[in-house]
Amino acid sequence: LTQSQIQAIATQKLLALDDARMRERVADLRDVCNAMLRQLTGQPMQDFGDLPEDAIVVAEELLPSQLFALIDGGRVAGVAMAAGGATSHVALMASARGLPMLVGLGDDVLALPAGRMVLLDAERGRFDGEPSVEEQARFATLRAENAQRAAEDIAQAAGPGHTRDGVHV
Repeated sequence: LTQSQIQAIATQKLLALDDARMRERVADLRDVCNAMLRQLTGQPMQDFGDLPEDAIVVAEELLPSQLFALIDGGRVAGVAMAAGGATSHVALMASARGLPMLVGLGDDVLALPAGRMVLLDAERGRFDGEPSVEEQARFATLRAENAQRAAEDIAQAAGPGHTRDGVHV
């Protein structure tokens, strides 16, 4: 059997499982297989260096290694995926890194032209492919408030810890 045949058999077996979390491991299997092939053939990892600042990446589905490449570039403000699930490794990794991500948006999201202004609100599970000027301004204000709150939380975390009744931890 070839590598692609083995991968196809393993993919079919995972997709046939009743457990949705296990079905979401198909992307992980594909990622590992791709990484092995890149190592064996000397192919470089996909480069995302040409993304504009604060880009929202729209994709069918991202693999964990692709997510790390995006995060390392530091230009990505969020990810919108047509497929994928909330318990996939890539979704969990994005959450752990504080990267807003929406999954399972459907194929319509893939029809958006590159460079279009979109709004992604992962806290409210909202994606807008044609935001109004007013909506863009409201979202910019909300984003600035969230950044300020995050900076305050980080500053407070550096201080001394104590319980609500005043006992130092």
